[in-house]
Amino acid sequence: MSNLVTSVQQAILEYVNSKQETHIETDVLRIIRDQASLLYERQLVLDALTQDPMQQFLEHKNEVARLKELLSVVSCDRVVTYEGLSSIKAVVQFRRDTEMNGIDSYIQLCFDYERKPMQQNDIVSEDRNIKGQGTYIKYKIDFKKDHQQKHSLLNVECWAGGESPSVQPAVPLDGWDDMDDEDDNQMDIAKEAETQNGNTSEEDMEDLDEDKADRFAAYIDPEIMESLLHCSGIKMEEGTMFFLLMTFPFWEHEWDLVGFVLDVVFGEEYDDNEDEVIEFDDDGNEMVA
Repeated sequence: MSNLVTSVQQAILEYVNSKQETHIETDVLRIIRDQASLLYERQLVLDALTQDPMQQFLEHKNEVARLKELLSVVSCDRVVTYEGLSSIKAVVQFRRDTEMNGIDSYIQLCFDYERKPMQQNDIVSEDRNIKGQGTYIKYKIDFKKDHQQKHSLLNVECWAGGESPSVQPAVPLDGWDDMDDEDDNQMDIAKEAETQNGNTSEEDMEDLDEDKADRFAAYIDPEIMESLLHCSGIKMEEGTMFFLLMTFPFWEHEWDLVGFVLDVVFGEEYDDNEDEVIEFDDDGNEMVA
């Protein structure tokens, strides 16, 4: 490793020295730092797609290989603090190819993950009547075509009473499973009316408790998912596309966000697959029936 570090340092210094006449050294080093970070994030994505941790791409290897050739990470910021905040914001871009439809230059997926602590009696979700200390997790993925506005594709929220997932099965909350734009507007109107009528008071809110089950809400916009599949030219079913989206390494796996979406969005289909019993040998390897 020391030889590798030395070789990399020498290569960087040689490149910086070659640009002294036209560029400031610190500017060159800053660009190298930023681009190396983005290339590192891109490699993490490529490795994850290659490993296929959820084993969903066996019949879609050509599609995955195509996406790997087209993708680049144009921005990525990861923040972790001693106070318990964790944030990941990333934008992945796919340049246009002949398989895409209605795209001039590129499509983008915008990832936004946040985990943060909640203090005692914090109103963590006023519209869902939840307060208390613990942990709040949010993950969303937006879809963007060329220079157009972003569209919300996937949203997951979780409210936990402790610093780690509860041993109790998480409980889904109502509100997102069958919401479209019209429903969203109606919900906003209902919230406003409820607040004006004073029906949502702090006393009415449910307290989070470490011994209680975590609560979560999850939603995938079917129209935006269909638009993503059409514009990208990806030949996958919506369920497989969901697993592809969750393979991108821009969220923490401590809470089962994949399971939350499967439970709420793909509930019946997911429950049918749960009937299958998988057995393991003494070494922990899956046994083939």
